[in-house]
Amino acid sequence: MKKVLITAMLAVWMFLSSCSMTGNNSGNNDGTTSQNPQGSQVSLKLAVKAESLSRSISSELYAVTKMDIIIKDESGTNELATAQWVKDGGVDEFEFILETPGNYKLHLVHYYIDGEGVENSTPEGPYAFSLVPGYITVLSVTPGAVVIEVNGEEQDPLQPLSISAFIPDEESALQQGDAVWIDILINDVDGLADLGNWTLKSGYYKYTNLQMSASDIENWSLSNGQTIRCHADEYTGETDTVITDNNSDLWDYKTTNNYEISEKYGIIWLESEAGDIIDLVAYNTAKNTSDYWLSADPLTTIETAVTNELWPDATLAGAFDLEDITVTSGAGLKEGIIDGNSKDDWTALTNFSGDLISEIQGAAHTSPKLGDSVNNVQGIITQVLAKGFYLQSITPDDDPATSEGIYVYMGTTHSYSIGDHVAVSGTVYEYFPGGTDSGNLSITQISSPSVEVISSGNDLPEATIIGIAGRTPPGKVICDDSLAEFDPENDGLDFYESLEGMLVQVNQALVVGPTKLYTSSKDYEIAIVPDNGDNVSVKTIRDGMLLQSDDYNPEIIILNGDYTDESDMPLANNGAVFTEITGIIGYSYEYYKLYAIDPLTSSTTALIKEVTTLESDSTHLTIGCYNVQNLSAVSDSEQINGIAQDIFNNLNSPDIVGLVEIMDNNGPEVDDGTVDAAATYQAIIDAIVAAGGPVYEFRDIAPRNNSDGGWGGGNIRCGFIFNPANVSFIDRAGGTATAATTVSDLGSGEAEISFSPGRIDPTNAAFDDSRKPVVGEFHFDGEKIYVIVNHFNSKGGDDSLYGSQQPPVLASETQRNLQAQVVNGFVQDILDIESDANIVVLGDLNDFQFSQPLTTLKGSVLTNLVETLPLNEQYTYIYKGNSQVLDHILVSNHITTHLCPSLDIVHINSEYHVNNRFSDHDPLVLRINCK
Repeated sequence: MKKVLITAMLAVWMFLSSCSMTGNNSGNNDGTTSQNPQGSQVSLKLAVKAESLSRSISSELYAVTKMDIIIKDESGTNELATAQWVKDGGVDEFEFILETPGNYKLHLVHYYIDGEGVENSTPEGPYAFSLVPGYITVLSVTPGAVVIEVNGEEQDPLQPLSISAFIPDEESALQQGDAVWIDILINDVDGLADLGNWTLKSGYYKYTNLQMSASDIENWSLSNGQTIRCHADEYTGETDTVITDNNSDLWDYKTTNNYEISEKYGIIWLESEAGDIIDLVAYNTAKNTSDYWLSADPLTTIETAVTNELWPDATLAGAFDLEDITVTSGAGLKEGIIDGNSKDDWTALTNFSGDLISEIQGAAHTSPKLGDSVNNVQGIITQVLAKGFYLQSITPDDDPATSEGIYVYMGTTHSYSIGDHVAVSGTVYEYFPGGTDSGNLSITQISSPSVEVISSGNDLPEATIIGIAGRTPPGKVICDDSLAEFDPENDGLDFYESLEGMLVQVNQALVVGPTKLYTSSKDYEIAIVPDNGDNVSVKTIRDGMLLQSDDYNPEIIILNGDYTDESDMPLANNGAVFTEITGIIGYSYEYYKLYAIDPLTSSTTALIKEVTTLESDSTHLTIGCYNVQNLSAVSDSEQINGIAQDIFNNLNSPDIVGLVEIMDNNGPEVDDGTVDAAATYQAIIDAIVAAGGPVYEFRDIAPRNNSDGGWGGGNIRCGFIFNPANVSFIDRAGGTATAATTVSDLGSGEAEISFSPGRIDPTNAAFDDSRKPVVGEFHFDGEKIYVIVNHFNSKGGDDSLYGSQQPPVLASETQRNLQAQVVNGFVQDILDIESDANIVVLGDLNDFQFSQPLTTLKGSVLTNLVETLPLNEQYTYIYKGNSQVLDHILVSNHITTHLCPSLDIVHINSEYHVNNRFSDHDPLVLRINCK
């Protein structure tokens, strides 16, 4: 729908916006100032006529039936004054009385009858405005529509299209270092009505390098009565440009440029969308004699020969007649008309502006200027790397979809510093980390640059807050359109791209993925979410981010940094909080990342390692499942003893433990053909005894050398340890690395497996370069239990959540699905003979409870006990901040219906940083009642 066209609303809004623009003063018709002593009562009355209210919908007019006008305080919660106009209701005048200076907000609600006779309402606003002590400022669009009263006495309103602003005493302002304002009033531009939109630009000359810098502000339509206000500060070099457009759209544009103006020369000009200059003003706060007004014939583009000795290399593309613009005030402003022939030694002024970072980035993952040369790209350096730096614009646009930051790749070491204001020229390039075939997104950068330092030691641009107080990331979707549309409001992938290269701030950053070290590259990662995670959908029981089938948590931010040793690196467990993190949004290794620019200190977290409440006894059997992360006999004794303590203290010494990632005796460092793991098992068994636990035995089928995937030379495999005092292992010899265990029918509804321990279909292509399932038969309290330990194919090779392939292709899932089919088929073979068989399938299945491989594995014969837990407890592993289930225990239907199974995921590893855990997976414990 188009905007409501309401004369009275324009009057109100222009009253408010003019208050804001001129700051503290108003001019009457004769140019005098109407002062409103602080505390006096200001009454604004509006006469409203029915014919002034209409709504345009699909080119048809519908009458507005009523309109609510509400003034609220700055918070927007407390109503201070309300009124309503009702059509044909006799109410044709509103009155608002404000006695207290301050900040206010105007809300409008328009009611109208649509084409189907249904009443609709459209809210507008809130529009912020200020009632400034000491002055009132009013701009009327419709003569006679606004009446102003001060303490009951009617004041003369300003006439349409006229404004006069308060200018401080020039000399005192310069002496005190206060702002010096230049106001330019456009009086007569009727001849320009058909010329379309125009752009205000402002810039300066720096005497030392004779360069011009300029800032584009949004397009606006030229009309009589528009005032251009520019501010130059004598001491700080800050330039502030404000446009107030009194035409149709009621916008207030403003930009602030922190320039160091070496010689305090300023330029203000208007130019068309095509780049033609309307008019131009030169000014100098030092009041030198070299201040000129430059113009040419109206509506022409000419080469005007103008120069002076300070600007020998400048050029001017043309200007409009000075008579179209009146300068009402300004510090050191001089006027002069140059006809193009009066100064032979002057050169034309041109090329004032440079390329903007937002235009280079564009609202896309690939720059619209890819391969183009860009010039005079200005900004402040926010972060310095060995071979480049991040640059952020000092003239941002109003579009949050276009990033204001960019990486400048020098290709070599450099001496530029954070806080440098630089002008960069170079070529726009899209860099793919790892190459174009890596699956990574690209990083927009300027390459082969030339860099000029304009000033140093500047404050950094204001950081964009990610979170409730700023830009809130999407809550569920990473990408739902295959990168066909750029939608940062709804797609996490696009949201972070819109911040690429920018300075951001994250408040109350909750750690949802503990510190992870990359020893080869000497960097670390920590997964965080803003605002203590208060804005997320589902947290785990211990303040993590739960991964779900329809929610991959785009709120998660990967904090990335370098370290020399662990002393200069934040080691954080889940639940820790960083009060404030400021850094740059970058991209590497298939994820957007936050590169902190300041040292980080997190709060301590009292994250207690869990102890299961499930215990075994004479009628209750307990079975554990534990991925022990590449454990071998030569592993660090701290890991061996730590795993033993976990099994004894935290898992309550289960009767049977299915172990995953057991390595051969000499581990991965020696690849000599050794596959036996007896020493590895014995090391863990001895450590459990030393911790106070029972004397376990083990069963194992050694793989062929380097045939089961994993770390070369390590020969990881699945196996068992069990407590012979509580449970019996039924040994049937003959199991080898390649021999397949079969199921025989003994009659009377009883099955028997050929090998125990034995491998399940180990030569099936589904298990190529992957661990083979191992099955064993146990007896406990008169019950026979088949236990199958698995370690399915890893997720290596899958596309990243934040990669160039959307949606991600899960290439590894195909093999896991085939593996699930084989194991499900083996379970079915047993149940076809022994329908009430007790079968436990467990292990690291490398996939989620809602995935296709797990659905295939369950079929109709198994129940995944993970799914019986509360949703916020369903996780055994954390990857990039996503708490997820990779380790599972499934049971046959007889166990589900007759043996009262209970499952506990014991959270002792996944939420802890590398120095505070012994594996990266949480173990599980199953208890069944065999009474």
